[in-house]
Amino acid sequence: MNIAKTAPPEAQLYRVPEAARVLALSVSTVWGLIYGGKIRAVRLRTSVRIPRAEVDRILCEGVAQ
Repeated sequence: MNIAKTAPPEAQLYRVPEAARVLALSVSTVWGLIYGGKIRAVRLRTSVRIPRAEVDRILCEGVAQ
């Protein structure tokens, strides 16, 4: 495992690939859920981050269809 590409468990904001890994979803699925309004994301200049609380919510509740 490449440590440099893995978010620490205490991260407050995840990059899309990191969130996808935690959620066991593909990166394209996570992007689709963001664009569809199913996952709340934060834009920081040119990058997109997903709050840890949102990842935790999805792990507990799932994504509404």
